[in-house]
Amino acid sequence: MNIAICDDEKVFQAQLAHILDDYMVHAQIGDYDMKIYDDGASLLEEYHSKKFDCIFLDVDMPAPDGFETAAQIRKLDLDVDIVFVTRMSDYVRRGYRYNAKEYICKPVVAGDIIALMDRLLDEQSRKQGSKRYRVRLKGSGAETELLLDDILYFESNLHYINAVTPVKEFTFQGQLAQVENELEGKGFLRVHQSFLVNMDCLFAVASNRVIFKENLVKFEIPLSRKYKDSVKALFAEYRSR
Repeated sequence: MNIAICDDEKVFQAQLAHILDDYMVHAQIGDYDMKIYDDGASLLEEYHSKKFDCIFLDVDMPAPDGFETAAQIRKLDLDVDIVFVTRMSDYVRRGYRYNAKEYICKPVVAGDIIALMDRLLDEQSRKQGSKRYRVRLKGSGAETELLLDDILYFESNLHYINAVTPVKEFTFQGQLAQVENELEGKGFLRVHQSFLVNMDCLFAVASNRVIFKENLVKFEIPLSRKYKDSVKALFAEYRSR
C-alpha cells in the first residue's frame, strides 16, 4: 500500500506518520510505503511517477491549497482515496466535490485513523479481488493472475493474446472477444479488431488512434473506423465520472 501525507505542519506530519506506522505493524502489513510532502506543489510534481492508494491531504496550505491540489490529482487519478484533514469543519461539504473518502478534523485521534484504515484496506482488498484475471501462460502452461490495473492493453495475435504492462508482456491462448466479454464492466474498451485497452491508462483519443502516456512517454495504437464513435463517447463519459 502506498500512502502520501501532504501537510505544511511538521508536527502533524510526524503525528500522522507515527499512527500509520503503528497501524501497519499491528495489522502485519509489511508491504507499504509512505511519502511525506510539505506542500501540494511537490506532491503534484511527483505524481506522474508515483502511484498512491491513499493521500492524507491538508486543506489549509499555501497555494495550491488542499482543494486545488485535489482538483489536479483527480485529473491524473480517479481512483486514489483522498482523505482531507483540517481544523475547519466548515469545509466538509466542499471536500466531497473531489470524491473524498473521508474528512478528518485536527487534532487527529488515533482511533479514528485506525477505523478509517480498516475500512480502506477492506475496500481495496475487495476491489483488488474483482480486478484480477486468471490466464494460463504460453510456453510454461502455468496459471497466473494478472492485475488488471497494471495492464495497458490486450493485443490479439493469431490464436494468442498479449497482455501488455509497462514492464512486461504476458502471452496466453485465447480470443479477444472472449477476453472482452469476461472483462465487461471492468474498464476495458475495444478500439480495434486486435486491441482491447484499459481506459484508466488512456491519455487521449484521436481520429484514428488512441494515445497512452506512461512515465511522460507517449505511444499509440490504432483506432479503427468501426469503433471510433463509440470509443470517443465512452472515453469522454468515463473521464467525466
